[in-house]
Amino acid sequence: MHIGNRALHKFVETKGQLPEPWNKADADELIKLANQINDSTTANVEKIEDDLLRKLAYTAKGSIIPLTAFMGGFFAQEVIKALSGKFTPLNQWFYLDAIEVLPASDEVDSASFLPKGNRYDAQNICLGSELSSKLANTKLFMVSHVMLY
Repeated sequence: MHIGNRALHKFVETKGQLPEPWNKADADELIKLANQINDSTTANVEKIEDDLLRKLAYTAKGSIIPLTAFMGGFFAQEVIKALSGKFTPLNQWFYLDAIEVLPASDEVDSASFLPKGNRYDAQNICLGSELSSKLANTKLFMVSHVMLY
């Protein structure tokens, strides 16, 4: 995953933008960059997982909204730790993936994952319009409690 993110940064550096959603050529370019990075480092991995990097390229312009909200809260907490000095903030690389919610790359009708010009485009890129629509129509009631000491 770390090499994939380095390749993603290199892709943006060379192309000036993130890979296009569900674009096979951009995904192939990202995999090529990842292999170059892996070959040029002493801490390389034995085998680059092409499917993982392909999904990274396909969904780089997307986001899953609930995970984005969680990550915002998590990083805000880490900033407060760093500014207050009361607790030790996280001091390492942090990657969160939800690869299991993505369909297998060979089962995808990429048209349902492409942006359609609405507010759910970022989520549609990752989940597809059908699953995103099911989530939007879900009726959910959640109760949470916080214990203050």
